[in-house]
Amino acid sequence: MKRDENGNEAAYKARFHVKGCCDKSKAFKDTFAPTLRYATLRVIMALSARMGATIHQMDVKAAFVHAKLPKPVYIEQPKFHEVGDPKRKVLKLLKALYGLVEAPRLWYETFATVLLKIGFKRVHGDPCLFAMIEPIDGQMHSSLLGVFVDDIIMFGTKAARLDEIKVMIGKNFVTKDLGPAKWGLGMGVQQGGDHITLDQTRYLTTVLSQFKEYIEAAKAVHYGRAPITPLVPGATVARRPPGGEPIKEPYREAVGCLAYLSIGTRPDITHAVSVLSRHVTHPGKQHWDMVMHTMRYLEATVDIAIKFKKRPSPVHHFEPGLLNNDGHESSSIVAASDSDWATDPDSSMMTLTGAAISWHPKMQSVVATSTTHAEYIAACEMAREACWIRMLLQELGFDLKYPITGLIDNNAALTMIQNDGITKISKHIRAKWHYVRQCVKDGILKFNRVASKMNPADALTKACGYDAIAVIMQAAGIGPVPDRATRAAD
Repeated sequence: MKRDENGNEAAYKARFHVKGCCDKSKAFKDTFAPTLRYATLRVIMALSARMGATIHQMDVKAAFVHAKLPKPVYIEQPKFHEVGDPKRKVLKLLKALYGLVEAPRLWYETFATVLLKIGFKRVHGDPCLFAMIEPIDGQMHSSLLGVFVDDIIMFGTKAARLDEIKVMIGKNFVTKDLGPAKWGLGMGVQQGGDHITLDQTRYLTTVLSQFKEYIEAAKAVHYGRAPITPLVPGATVARRPPGGEPIKEPYREAVGCLAYLSIGTRPDITHAVSVLSRHVTHPGKQHWDMVMHTMRYLEATVDIAIKFKKRPSPVHHFEPGLLNNDGHESSSIVAASDSDWATDPDSSMMTLTGAAISWHPKMQSVVATSTTHAEYIAACEMAREACWIRMLLQELGFDLKYPITGLIDNNAALTMIQNDGITKISKHIRAKWHYVRQCVKDGILKFNRVASKMNPADALTKACGYDAIAVIMQAAGIGPVPDRATRAAD
């Protein structure tokens, strides 16, 4: 059953699936198929808001059956639909079917070929993002299209051109034009008013309902008080001691649900998910209590979304310098990095037009010998992500005159980034971590000092108090979801 953006029943579907897991021939060795990155999706939202454009959505019906098979594939006859002796006769597939290990890749190549013929250019930074910049009526216009398997989102500076693109795609595949995007990839989209919002309210409500019994039990222990942070500030997590009693609660399922929220629209719980996911194989009671703490925090903040500020009036043609703040000689892109020495997690977050487009927490792969060393490594990891964002935007035709602004809260690390000198505390640092210096020299990044309490990435590295959570929420552009009645009216 397929549901719409309001959770109502939209359609019932039934598909014939092939048991691709039973294919022992291994005839198809190349089975990888790319999908749109969540960071790219948020970049699309930010650019659409910056241009004042409306994002449209299309759906390809029975997508995989549009792809042709390069090699013969035979399957057993389905039960109750046999023709002749099923032990002596099999079916030969003419098109790819759901379940075949090679079907996703064949579908992607088929769809990409059609887009290239239409005039789109595949973006190297994300092969599921396609762009087309062309002159129309004496002005340059841009059209962007993102593909997530059979879901298509697109926007452009000229609405009539988008309609033409939809028609051309419809000539090659059976499609459904869903109009302005309202729901996609498990996230709600609202484009009315002065913001484009991206939220997972419906999904979160489903998760809270699934674990309601456990949440109510945790509330009783804490007298119903809702926490104001994803984890208890300063909380540390130890492994379950050897011989400790395992828990019966669905820990793995709960952490998986939280992980989907953290990569979609909730950077505020990213550190909590990072910590909790390290104990999915041997969770103990302490770990389950922390999961319930995060669940109760989400229950109190269920109606929030990432909000991308919209341009008051849409642009009438493509402007390459749209992302430059010429008045301040700065870029619209801001990045922040932070690290927590000894525990060795580092993190980064990037915003475009005042809302988060990328955040990335991880454990450092090397042992840092000092706070400076740890912060320097975190800055390098952030530089890699910033370089990817910059290349992606340049491939889309934007002229970025100014470096991306990087925020760091360690003076010694900032000095190391801005100077090539070797000191006794930096002489042992491996060459690959000096990539951040090259980014500064090449004009990709420029770093500014920020106070630790105002660093948006601080809450991605440790269990912080409410003030740090408020900083990351503000920097990420997270705010209340507009009222459902307002959404319906829009």
